Amino acid sequence: MRLTVRFVFLLTIASPAFAQDDAVLTLAKKVGEIGTSLKGPERIASEPEKHFDNFKALSGLKEELAAIRKKYADDLKSARGQGPFNKLDIALRYADGELKEYERYAAMFASKTAIDEQLERVRQSAKIGIDNNSPAFFKPDGDIDRGLAKARLQLKSLEALDPKSKDIEACKIEIEKATKDFDGMQGKMEGEILATNAPPPGEYRKTDREALLKLISEKWSKEGTKDTVLKVGIVTGEWTRGVSWQKVGTEFQKSDRSRLQGYVLVAKDDTLAVRCSINLTKDHLAADAIAVSMLSDPKAEPPLGNRILRAKLK
Repeated sequence: MRLTVRFVFLLTIASPAFAQDDAVLTLAKKVGEIGTSLKGPERIASEPEKHFDNFKALSGLKEELAAIRKKYADDLKSARGQGPFNKLDIALRYADGELKEYERYAAMFASKTAIDEQLERVRQSAKIGIDNNSPAFFKPDGDIDRGLAKARLQLKSLEALDPKSKDIEACKIEIEKATKDFDGMQGKMEGEILATNAPPPGEYRKTDREALLKLISEKWSKEGTKDTVLKVGIVTGEWTRGVSWQKVGTEFQKSDRSRLQGYVLVAKDDTLAVRCSINLTKDHLAADAIAVSMLSDPKAEPPLGNRILRAKLK
């Protein structure tokens, strides 16, 4: 069952004193959990996907914390270092501090300035690759590919943080232009790049591996292509877990999920295989139920980075 936190309505004047104390302590605990969910903002740049839910909820969380402090201002002021309202005051100070620091790191990562700087680094890498006729710069997971992927994540983060930002459209245009230029350069070295493409790793070795592979295969059977399946695997050895808060209507709901990426390799022709990525998401607040989703349209033309010589498959 999903945990729902009703902040504003936890306290009622008509409640007996002991019931009100319990409600205040419960509220303090939830406010503290919000603060904890925003810890470690310095990791935003290295793992932004884990923070999208927080980005979307950030402005609402800020407003909610301010509303709680305003609503119970007199009680918080008279707490005098003891009692439930003192614990609520401590929790609010903690959450406010973590939120302020989180906002600072989020703004550094997701802004037009940051995206422009990232695209300039991509252009410099492309120039070096062309000047030296080096396919290594253009191969999947090379400097340019990773650089453009980061710029797209920065844009997605900006959209989540401030969907009304006037910078969003300008950033989209710049990223699309850089991607088109990169694709043109990459196409001139297609043979060399294809020769360097490696099969995805299969690091996952836990006891539920076969059950997860079955979920991936079932998803592919329902939504994939009719191409011959050559291999099904899971990329990483561990689930990546993240806790965040989302506003649904007038209430905030806690989200606690872990993610894992699997893949299916299918035959494109006699010499080429295509990698199709499939995400697994485990909901820890719903009895660890696992949702399975396609990362992209399996029927679309696969990018060069997802094409692998079949001779390289074991």
